Amino acid sequence: MEKILINIHKDNITFSECSKDLSNKELNNTNIIDTNNIVFTVDYLTQNLDLVAAFVKVIVLKKNISKAYIKHYSIAPYVLDLLKLIPEFTDVIFIPKATLPHLVYEKLNEHKYFDNIECYNMTEYMFEDLNRRGYHVELQNKIFFISDFMYHDNLKTYSDLYYKKVLKIDFILDDTDALEFEAFLKINNFLRVIEITYYNKESLNKIINILNKYRKRNIKIHIFEKDKNIIPDIDYLHVLKKQNKNLKFKIIYSDKYKNENRLKQLNLNLLKVIILVIILTIAGIFIINLTEQKEAETLSKKIVNVKEKIVKEEEETPEAPEENKDTPFIETTYNKKYSRVWDELLKINNETIGWLTVNNTNIDYPVVKHSDNDFYLKHDFNKEKNRYGWLFADYQNKITPLDQNTIIYGHDSGSVMFSGLYRTKNKKWYTNKSNQIITFNTKEQNSTWQIFSIYAIDNTNDYLYIQFESNEAFMNYINKVKGRSIYNFGVNVGANDKILTLSTCYGNKQKLVIHAKKIS
Repeated sequence: MEKILINIHKDNITFSECSKDLSNKELNNTNIIDTNNIVFTVDYLTQNLDLVAAFVKVIVLKKNISKAYIKHYSIAPYVLDLLKLIPEFTDVIFIPKATLPHLVYEKLNEHKYFDNIECYNMTEYMFEDLNRRGYHVELQNKIFFISDFMYHDNLKTYSDLYYKKVLKIDFILDDTDALEFEAFLKINNFLRVIEITYYNKESLNKIINILNKYRKRNIKIHIFEKDKNIIPDIDYLHVLKKQNKNLKFKIIYSDKYKNENRLKQLNLNLLKVIILVIILTIAGIFIINLTEQKEAETLSKKIVNVKEKIVKEEEETPEAPEENKDTPFIETTYNKKYSRVWDELLKINNETIGWLTVNNTNIDYPVVKHSDNDFYLKHDFNKEKNRYGWLFADYQNKITPLDQNTIIYGHDSGSVMFSGLYRTKNKKWYTNKSNQIITFNTKEQNSTWQIFSIYAIDNTNDYLYIQFESNEAFMNYINKVKGRSIYNFGVNVGANDKILTLSTCYGNKQKLVIHAKKIS
């Protein structure tokens, strides 16, 4: 009758065939047997599997045992049936120096609790199937070394080949090694890194070609610099990196090389930092400018909406203007009386002095005036900081009544303020009669102005006069600015006329200037 001996020694439990002859009386007295050496007949075990499992489990828990050693394959199927009922066993080790039998392999597939399986040897399909099911399989059978590749990476067993994660290449790959490397890739399922500690261009190419042949992806190839061995091929290595994006290349320099090139590296890193800072600064400035431009656009629309809403509510039928054959006339909303507009604008900004509109441009804004000509270069209509500023009259100008020359300034940046004045240099724009009329209203008076000069000039202040010593000085001024005009508008300006001057930057070193005569 076949018997199974269970031997417990310290924290190990071993199952083996029992060759000792025992009487039926001894076999039946299972309740008084030695707990370090337990013997069951196969018949008793199979008929009382739950009872024996409960008994063994008590011992396992008491001694904190997790590994089961099976000494003979003949009893392995019965033992595995028993171990299925004891989840505390996570490892099973088969001691026989023989290939795992198929019946035992089938029993292993029925098991739910094992993590690790160790045996002398098993067929490849068993090994791969058990791994696919989540087991870690360790084989003891040694592989005969036939190449430097197998020897240097200590690939002694099939499980070594299968589980290998890091390969170290510290020799030149010959054709035999290349064949072994291919065989390795067919078996291996876990390779992540190849460390090339002895660089050779031909060996590296063999490795890459074989990896590509078997469509291996995301494997890291670490190439170690030693005595500057890779320096002549640095450019070539960078080309390989670009050509093989499925692989991850990394060059690891020696401490000696790093020390010799520390200053160069520091300078390179410093240059990278400087470039990064410049890029971030430019990006930051761009974002700030874009944000401020959006804020200026939003505020402009809000102010225009305030005006239009009130005008719509207070709109009256305009009085027909008197005809003047010499003076073209354009009807605008400013020919209507709407005192509420000024009240609302002054609530928002108490320095509001007028409203300027230039046809077929973006310019349709209120105009402000401060105690200097600097504040509104960097502040908007709400008096909040903004690099796009606002349209403002020269701080020396009087508004009631208007001076002989009223000067209005504004930035030409972005899509707000005087940015639309560049259109006025376009022939199609300035030859259009309707575009030649500018509207500039104050709280006390609605007025229209006719353009008589447009020009760009190098930075100068010779056109920024508000009052003139004499009629002669004024007419000399008029003749000078007319002479600069890009177009003869045919507008007569007399000594008693009042003019409006719009001034903005044009390019890096010029000003764009428009002069208009008050016509109503």
